[in-house]
Amino acid sequence: MKNNVKNRNVAFKPSQKRKEAGSIQKKKRAQHFFEKMLKEEAKQFCLNTALHGYKFIVLPKRILLERVVWVIVCVVALIAALSLLVVAWTSFKRNPTVIVTDSNHYSIWNYHFPAITICDYNVISKKRAYLLARKLLKSVDGRGVEKLAWDLRLLVQLLKQTHLEAPESTYNQLQDILDANNITVDKALGQLAPRCESILTRCLWKGEEKRCESIFEQIKTSEGYCCAFNYYALRNHTFGGCCRALASKVPKQPRRVSACGHQSGLEILVNSNPNDYFASFMPSTGQKMMIHNPYYYPDWTLQAILNPRKILNLISVSPTITYCTEDVAGMPSETRRCLLPNEKDLIYFKNYNFHNCMVECRMNTTIKMCNCTPFVYVHSGVNSTDVKICTLRDVKCLRQHQILVNNATKCYQ
Repeated sequence: MKNNVKNRNVAFKPSQKRKEAGSIQKKKRAQHFFEKMLKEEAKQFCLNTALHGYKFIVLPKRILLERVVWVIVCVVALIAALSLLVVAWTSFKRNPTVIVTDSNHYSIWNYHFPAITICDYNVISKKRAYLLARKLLKSVDGRGVEKLAWDLRLLVQLLKQTHLEAPESTYNQLQDILDANNITVDKALGQLAPRCESILTRCLWKGEEKRCESIFEQIKTSEGYCCAFNYYALRNHTFGGCCRALASKVPKQPRRVSACGHQSGLEILVNSNPNDYFASFMPSTGQKMMIHNPYYYPDWTLQAILNPRKILNLISVSPTITYCTEDVAGMPSETRRCLLPNEKDLIYFKNYNFHNCMVECRMNTTIKMCNCTPFVYVHSGVNSTDVKICTLRDVKCLRQHQILVNNATKCYQ
């Protein structure tokens, strides 16, 4: 009896092969179901997609050749689309930033009023040249004073190295006279330049008449000593107008306006004195006017407006502001290929910008080539380098490397 029961239990127990067969069948059914579902989904996609050509692959009553042709067309189109995506992605990796117009309606008070730098065509005043010549010679000998006054015109070669015919001994002799009187070329040209009070005769700011010397100051530029309004480029800059008592009233930030029109801007009346012309780079009378960012150093690379005599000149400005988003600021400088104002310090200038960086690069190039720096790049109140200021003895070297310094091709590297 026990043996019969044991045999029955063994008969009802499934074998290992039957388990494996059942598992295989379940996998086949699942695979078949998945394939059927995938085909159905692909068919519905081809029938309902807006992409052209896919529905012709699965429409009924189509011959095999037609389906094959549409498959080839769709595959080629897909490959072309992927290729364009790869090209776009590669271009984005090379140039990850893009400039777009945010708005054409930006409130005028959000802009800084531009700096106005006025340089007289006459770099050296004839009257002041004769006064300085008498001071240097300490003599009433008219012949010696006149010769020295004419020699003082050679100082303009420190600004622009034109091919003025003069022997090298004349430069050395004039420099010896300046050294004997403890007068630097910087100080000499400062004494010889026309005064701002003689160039500017009337000034109006926002329709209110102001003393010109209370809003204009004399500064160094690549054109010599000029008169500047709303200028804030230098580090530790203090207002240099003649009214020192009014310096505290000069705003710490660039001025702004709240409306358009010349009545709400700056109006100036300038004076050209042809009888006082003594040394000029331009065979004319008038002024050179540079309109620029208040944080830009005014040099010859800025766009300038020539203002001849007896002309009413109304100048309009269309400002733009360029800023970057936080995503761009988070990129490495090598990727965005530009620097933010807080990422680099300059020697003389308060804010970093490309223009001022190029100015200091030209200064460094001059130091490298001639072992001196032009006086127009050295500013009081700023920790300057220990390199000497270029004198008349360095004019020959400055002239030899003038093209290299002006082009500044190495500054871009």
